[in-house]
Amino acid sequence: MFQGSEASLSSVQRDFDAIKALAEAEKPKHNTKATKLKTKPSEAKVVEAEEGEKDHPSEDCAGYHRQLESTVCLMREMLSLQEVEMVELKELVLSHQAPSEPTQHLRDQLSQMKNELKASVLELRGEVQELQQDREALRRELGAVREELHLRDRTVQSLREQLQSLKSTCKHQAQTPDSQPSTSTLTETNPVQIQPIPTSTPTLTETSPAAQSQRVLTATPQPSTNDLRTQQERVAESVRRVAERATQTFPSSKITISTILPRTDFHPQTIQRINAAISRGCAPMPNVHIAHHPTLRLDSLHDHVHLQKGLVSILARTLKDVTLGRSPSSPPRISRRPPSLHPAGLYFSPPLRDPTTQRPQHHHQHSPPRPRAPPAGHVSPPLRHHRPGPAPQHQSPAQQQEQHSYAAALKGPASTSNTDMGEIKHLLSLICTRLMGCVQ
Repeated sequence: MFQGSEASLSSVQRDFDAIKALAEAEKPKHNTKATKLKTKPSEAKVVEAEEGEKDHPSEDCAGYHRQLESTVCLMREMLSLQEVEMVELKELVLSHQAPSEPTQHLRDQLSQMKNELKASVLELRGEVQELQQDREALRRELGAVREELHLRDRTVQSLREQLQSLKSTCKHQAQTPDSQPSTSTLTETNPVQIQPIPTSTPTLTETSPAAQSQRVLTATPQPSTNDLRTQQERVAESVRRVAERATQTFPSSKITISTILPRTDFHPQTIQRINAAISRGCAPMPNVHIAHHPTLRLDSLHDHVHLQKGLVSILARTLKDVTLGRSPSSPPRISRRPPSLHPAGLYFSPPLRDPTTQRPQHHHQHSPPRPRAPPAGHVSPPLRHHRPGPAPQHQSPAQQQEQHSYAAALKGPASTSNTDMGEIKHLLSLICTRLMGCVQ
């Protein structure tokens, strides 16, 4: 081992070969000395003599050896100095290595700051990852919003185009006058079957019969029907189908259906049964309302079907009251009591009078009792017992005048034979109608 400064080490490197040779030369001397001690005295002398001969090197070797010795001595001194310096340096380092309180406190603070810095870095990394995830989510939402905006722009553009087309259509319609009336009146009676009231020209809008009017129905007032003679009581089913069709077509509208008015060519009970069936069939429909006409009787007819001109307003007012929900709030019950019986077999009620005219007062006279109507399921016997007979003796002149005016309104001015023939025809018609109702 060599110790010392760099200059000493460099000189040692230069003289390393010489030092090595000197060390090898010293090894045999030590070996011989050891052997001398072990050998006998005589042998030792011989060895010493031989060594003495060998110990006389040449002058060159002696000078070289002296130089080496001086160099080695110098190196030893320098190494000793280096050892002293190393010991001092070691002591100085050990003295400085002893920790003081401020230094330890600073070291603790430094380690704490390092730990806090590491935790902050980890937290920042987590927040950066969350921000990246939020950024991706916002990017996806932005793409969806852009698609919605494109769709909205396309929708707005299409609506603008439709608005432009509607504006052009409205302008065209504004230039073209509308010839359609705001209110249409529907009638189910064919024009060829109408017998207009004298000095009147009614305006009609044709429709198909009740069974076919389901396709063109917009309102359903039905004061009469052309199918009554062919369908009889099945007319109620046709009216119910019409009401169902109207309810499906106009679910938010208020539909008013009028009951069938009395007719002179049909038995009153038949019409009452049809009206009752219409009321029962339309009762489950919430937006269908039935209009009853209790004030319109047989004497309200101009002919055997149509109302008098002055009583049409009563029919219209009843329909309007039911449509607007005005009083009477509930429809009146269908009267099961037939009107007074005419001697010729025709059913009629006293004619409507003007409220301004005064009626004759009868203090002690009583009208004859009216016959009760049979129940709905009862089949009355044929009407042959209602043949014309002698007029009752207790009839007043006013009743005779009413009967005469009713017959005159039905048949007009004619001879006695024509009047009898007309009454016979009416009786036959009533009998046929009754028989057909019984068969069905």
